[in-house]
Amino acid sequence: MANAILTRTTFRTSRTLEFFSERELTMQLGVSRDRWALAMLKELVDNALDAAEQTDRPPVVTITEDDEAHTLTVQDNGPGLPVATLEQSLDYTVRVSDKAYYVSPSRGQLGNAFKCLWALPYVLSGYRQHGQVDVCTHGMRYEVRVRVDQIAQAPVLTLTPVPDPKVKSGTTVTIHWPQVASYRSETPDAYFYFSGARELVQHYALLNPHATFAYQNGAAVEYPARDPAWPKWTPKAPTSPHWYTPQQFHALLCAFLNTDRQTAAGARLLSDVLAEFDGFAGSAARCPATAGSHPRHPGGARGRGGDLPVPGR
Repeated sequence: MANAILTRTTFRTSRTLEFFSERELTMQLGVSRDRWALAMLKELVDNALDAAEQTDRPPVVTITEDDEAHTLTVQDNGPGLPVATLEQSLDYTVRVSDKAYYVSPSRGQLGNAFKCLWALPYVLSGYRQHGQVDVCTHGMRYEVRVRVDQIAQAPVLTLTPVPDPKVKSGTTVTIHWPQVASYRSETPDAYFYFSGARELVQHYALLNPHATFAYQNGAAVEYPARDPAWPKWTPKAPTSPHWYTPQQFHALLCAFLNTDRQTAAGARLLSDVLAEFDGFAGSAARCPATAGSHPRHPGGARGRGGDLPVPGR
């Protein structure tokens, strides 16, 4: 009798599910599972401050910890998260960030905080395999729900808009924290995942005298701004060209060109690129960034081999 021969099937599975694991989140956040809440709170407060500093109003950030509902909420008085940014952040095949490629003393340098945010409650839910985060902005509440397609072995994220007239300005992010049976007896907090949240808010208040912080967990504690006019570098300020190495500047130019390829407007002008840097905003030069080519053809700035030349090389 002839031996049976196995013809193996080559399987193709999505790698995006790797983000929805304890190992990956620990690596991305840089802390162990029991400190994920503090790490994510830091990223959300960083984003809240950056958003508020885009306006001319002193930042007001409110952190609400609800042990009964198992939620952690961060609210700011910024211009409101653009819905397009929210939608793009659900795509785990790309990174969406307005901090990537810029060299600056910015907060929140993680660059993929939203991707960690969506995955975090799902991973903590364990066998229930369900996660939810609500984002309120521009008069709407967007419910981000996460589950996994077990057959395709891929995460499924849904974005459900719900009218919310209470949200008139700013952005509010609420994490629905799964109830977890484990408990660290050495911590005095009723719900250990939030242990240290108030201390973190106090530290932010100390280092940001221009901002007002409020912390709510049953009772409310407010840390009012001590110097609302305190001058500091903000995300809307141009970066200094001296902060970039030739390789970093090369990467930024390539990122500009790649972004321009995806828009109908085409390549930006060299003067627009110069305006991104401190000391060049008033430049009157209107030369296209793609020198020697049609001003709307982003590929014209390529050097030999299809790459931009690196300065100093």
